[in-house]
Amino acid sequence: MNRRDRSLRVFYPLCLFLVLIALPLSSCADRGENPATPTPTDRASSQNGDNAKTRRIPAIVETVEANVIESESPQLSLAVTGNFQDGCEAPLKVERKQEDDRINITLYRELAADLVCPAVLVPFEEVIPLEGEFARGTHTLEVNGIEIEAKI
Repeated sequence: MNRRDRSLRVFYPLCLFLVLIALPLSSCADRGENPATPTPTDRASSQNGDNAKTRRIPAIVETVEANVIESESPQLSLAVTGNFQDGCEAPLKVERKQEDDRINITLYRELAADLVCPAVLVPFEEVIPLEGEFARGTHTLEVNGIEIEAKI
């Protein structure tokens, strides 16, 4: 075995060791303190007010709980938990469509179409008040594919 072969036998395992240590350490950085992580507001402000194309990122909803507040006009809110499949930060948006006793609710975020986000799950927990008047009775609520019933 010559000198070059011995050097390579030591060099490759050393490089592999350094890579295996560096990868987990790079993922431990706090997202809030990392200025390199783009946010939608950073991108939007750099476009000088141009109307950028956006894309909807639906929430991955895990649990939904309806809370009825009894009053002269009953109020309804939803306690929702779930995840977003990327590390970008943007406000949660709520779209609601109601037909009789069925209420369809879509939870999503809007991001610039060309924005690249880190591939990490970001959990969320929100209480979403539903505006409007609700008739007494049982209502079916569908939130991003999860159905529950609420008795008002």
